[in-house]
Amino acid sequence: MRKHSLKNQLLKAFDLRKVMGLRGLILGVMMISGSYNLLAQTTVEFGTSIQSGTYTFKVPAGVTSLEIKAWGAGGGAATGQNSRSGAGGGGYSEAVVTVTPGEVLTVVTGEGGNAGGLTGGNGIAGGNTTIIGNLSTWSITSNGGGFSNTSNIAGVGGTGSVTGLGTSMTVVQEGGDGGVRNSGFGGGGGGQVGCSTGEGTSGSNGANLSGFGFDGGLGGGQGGNTGTCMFFGAGGTGGGDGDKPESTTGQDGAFPGGGGGGCGDATGLANGASGKGANGKVEISFSCPSSNYSITTVGPTLICEGDNASILLTGGNLPDGDYTVYYNLSGANTITNASSIFTVSGSTNEGTLTIPNSLIPNLGLTTVSITKLESE
Repeated sequence: MRKHSLKNQLLKAFDLRKVMGLRGLILGVMMISGSYNLLAQTTVEFGTSIQSGTYTFKVPAGVTSLEIKAWGAGGGAATGQNSRSGAGGGGYSEAVVTVTPGEVLTVVTGEGGNAGGLTGGNGIAGGNTTIIGNLSTWSITSNGGGFSNTSNIAGVGGTGSVTGLGTSMTVVQEGGDGGVRNSGFGGGGGGQVGCSTGEGTSGSNGANLSGFGFDGGLGGGQGGNTGTCMFFGAGGTGGGDGDKPESTTGQDGAFPGGGGGGCGDATGLANGASGKGANGKVEISFSCPSSNYSITTVGPTLICEGDNASILLTGGNLPDGDYTVYYNLSGANTITNASSIFTVSGSTNEGTLTIPNSLIPNLGLTTVSITKLESE
């Protein structure tokens, strides 16, 4: 069978344009194939000391397992004459989970609990941190630390849990409890968040030491910050007794997940504020199966003016999943660093790159050069 040259194909495209009464655009695809680097080993973090909320994480192409670590938020401490105990630290959960490339995980990082108001009141419990997938049956939850209340009951540490199929190397730890005011003047310390190597340390109880007549407060319970979790969210230190409200203020818990410290007694003066709990946090770590992949193309591609250009790409050794393709256009149409989503699925390792018509308004031959390939 006689092979048609590119020139004959161009002539046929122009003939089709005349028959249909349309203006035509011819896009010749001349792809630059080669190797492209994808993510190797990386860790993605969600939640900060000043921000909590709901996020999504899309599993990259070729990735079938994730290591997930989750810290619950710390509780807030109560405020009042007889309610100066510390709040609990957040719980901790960790697991390696099985996932599907392209699967979307919903990540919720707990918000640190607020302290009771200056006029008195219970603290607020720390928010739970959770991770679930839309295609998986597992779930990971690290509960927030408990609040202390106006009955002088300290907050308890949060717990962790991993449930469902497809999990391994599971670790769950409790956060530390808050320290109590006891009968002294100092407020109780907040509990420490749990971690992979142990439970969080509980806050110390307030001591019966009076600092009235001195600028600095005395007797505040130490926030939990020792043991195997000493490099993670410490509990806030309780406020001491003193002659100034600021010397009686309980400290906020440290990020991630530390419980707030209770305020001290200002002895006839307005008490300082109790401490707020710290926000929760999530870390997701993964490794791609390889760092180098290559793509080629089947072309040239001929289209009519006003249509999008759909270019069939063959990945060869690309794992199934979604990729972001970065490319340049040259010739009749020019642009640099444009991008599009390219999906590989099935045994053929093929997918379609779509170039919108807004980028190719001019008639003539346009060359598409792929410059970078990234997994989602």
